[in-house]
Amino acid sequence: MEGSDEVYDRLMRLLRERVPELATQLSEEIAAGRSVDGERLSEPERMTRDGQMREARVGRLQRGDVAVVPYTADERLMFLCQALLRMAETLQGSLQAVSVMAENHRITTTVIEFAEPDGTSSVTLDFSDLIELTARTVDATRRLIVPAEQAMGVQL
Repeated sequence: MEGSDEVYDRLMRLLRERVPELATQLSEEIAAGRSVDGERLSEPERMTRDGQMREARVGRLQRGDVAVVPYTADERLMFLCQALLRMAETLQGSLQAVSVMAENHRITTTVIEFAEPDGTSSVTLDFSDLIELTARTVDATRRLIVPAEQAMGVQL
């Protein structure tokens, strides 16, 4: 898909600004590439790989060997989008679990306080509005990603 690199770069810039730890982790995972059964390499990938193997003075890829190949621009974008979707789904599920747990224990407050054990700092969170917000976010993200996946023909 034309423009995948630009969209990926823009999303990663936003992540680096807002959630640098996540951006670093995703960058490392994407940079590591994907494992492919040697028999399933495309002809250009196989030729490149064979050349690298010759330079390293090791044998050619054999049946059952696995090669690591870089993600294409479309695959990088889909990897990133799917990771963001999974993160939103996990957040939604976690908030729902906390809500159910609170209901089961007859806890009426929707405010949770996360505090350091030594009491030096704490953060409070009212999760009542977040459950609906995360559900809408997951739905909106899914509506954006699924057509993009189909348009690019990329399945990770």
